[in-house]
Amino acid sequence: MKKLLFFFILMLLTLASGCNSTTPTNPYTGGVLNIGIIGNSPTIIENKTVKFVPITFEDLANDNYKNYDAVFIMKEKLVEASDDNYSQIYAELQKPIIFIGTDTLSPFISDAMEYRPKDFQKGLSYSAGLIEGTRYDFGLYNDEENEATIKLFYSDLFRLIE
Repeated sequence: MKKLLFFFILMLLTLASGCNSTTPTNPYTGGVLNIGIIGNSPTIIENKTVKFVPITFEDLANDNYKNYDAVFIMKEKLVEASDDNYSQIYAELQKPIIFIGTDTLSPFISDAMEYRPKDFQKGLSYSAGLIEGTRYDFGLYNDEENEATIKLFYSDLFRLIE
């Protein structure tokens, strides 16, 4: 009986350790980045070399974004960002523009599509953007939305922008 109990406990420990899923950490350690941001700045970013500066859609329309390394449009502003008046501005923007919290770029670069908010879903992108005219989709590590994967997401995004 003791052998059976020992074997059972050993199996449980083996299975538990095999299921342990940790998110790798790879903090951004590059140079200073100034990000123009429409919406609320991410609160979990611990890097002091990344500065978020609030801007408006009007700033984009008036070319008041050129001092920034990139522009982020946050989830709470995506409905407004999908307004047809802005699609040409995004296409002509000479800085990376990232739409945080959407799995598609289409409603922002096409006048014919309307953005419909939805929560993050496994298997879909977490954000989309344009960098030097190229479309990008950005996912989360292991398709998990939690503080660790979001920190890793931003660190990877900062490295791409740099």
